[in-house]
Amino acid sequence: MSDFRHEIAIEHERRDGSPETRPAREMPEVPEMPEGPMVDGRQRRSSPWLGRIGALARAVAAGAGTGALLAALAVPAAASGSPNAWEGAQVGLTYPVYQPKTVLALPQSSFKLLPCQPGQDESVFATFGSAYTPISNYGKTVGFSIAEGYPFICANPGAAKQVGVWTVGIPYGTVKVRVSVYCDPEQFKTCTTASGVKNGYVLEWAQPYKSTQFLKKKTQMFIDTSRLSLAQALHIVAGVRAV
Repeated sequence: MSDFRHEIAIEHERRDGSPETRPAREMPEVPEMPEGPMVDGRQRRSSPWLGRIGALARAVAAGAGTGALLAALAVPAAASGSPNAWEGAQVGLTYPVYQPKTVLALPQSSFKLLPCQPGQDESVFATFGSAYTPISNYGKTVGFSIAEGYPFICANPGAAKQVGVWTVGIPYGTVKVRVSVYCDPEQFKTCTTASGVKNGYVLEWAQPYKSTQFLKKKTQMFIDTSRLSLAQALHIVAGVRAV
């Protein structure tokens, strides 16, 4: 984390109450969150075991088969033909692509463009560390995955309990990040923010664009983690940069 240069404001807005279910594929832009305590909770999508097999779950949710996922996880970082896979992906996409620059010394282990519905750009999906290669490492070793797309990501995290909203500082402002923790629905009452270190965190936000950027769209983004603290996950959010 030595390259981290931007402070994170722990402006934590708690959510309590009964979880609510969201549709599987839709991921709307993050709205401006009101100040003060929140009064509702949220249940994130699908099955709790999708958190344990996060990349597989996202590929299936996006309509890709298991074989396509395994191929995705095997793709080396520069497989797009560009020296930098992120820059190569930007060439064919109409939304801004952001590469994580604060990666906690974890090597990039895969990079893939996920197919979407006709007429929509592909979504970027990449993994860092050993937690996704093989996928049975998830929850046992350290790593994170990052996905991005517009107007929504063609992939989903698994079922998780939303535990709050954090305000994260970036070089040109702040972003509101929804933070959820993978938990079995029957364990929601005892599932806390701290549970995310063991179970995995899901962070979702809309990345604002700078006035000088050519592509003026708020890219939808999420990160899920394996054996990382929430502070480390928020550092990753603060460290994404446009390619």
